[in-house]
Amino acid sequence: MSLVRAGLLAGVALLPTIGCSQARPEPELQIVNVLNAQVDAWNRGDLDAFLTHYRQSDDLTFTGGGSTTRGWAAVRANYKTRYPTPERMGRLEFDRLEVRVLGDEAALVLGRWCLRHDGDSRGGTFSLVFQRIENRWVIVHDQSEAAAQATAQ
Repeated sequence: MSLVRAGLLAGVALLPTIGCSQARPEPELQIVNVLNAQVDAWNRGDLDAFLTHYRQSDDLTFTGGGSTTRGWAAVRANYKTRYPTPERMGRLEFDRLEVRVLGDEAALVLGRWCLRHDGDSRGGTFSLVFQRIENRWVIVHDQSEAAAQATAQ
């Protein structure tokens, strides 16, 4: 493979990792818009609006903390237990987003999350599988993990 061709392929591979202020091709922009809508919903304390971007199906899976939850209702119940009020939700941020379109109807998103609450913050990584269903991008699998917290010595 020529160096020019390799450079072009590398440049194309990096396109989805450009910051949100840069132009993104469709469907990357649509998916980033979904994530922005989730952050907006979370930060105004609207957990139900946040959850509308997950597939409302028994096929939804959420993996975190060493276990997998199956089904939208169960995922919603877990969120409601952990974040019962807008005050408990805190302020959410996503960054380092990488959108990899896997075809006309699927995409993988990698990123980092940060949740700030009462002067404390915690964060970690996530990988999301999006599927286009009825011309709408929805999350069909979420794997979110908290970063290991440093312990005081």
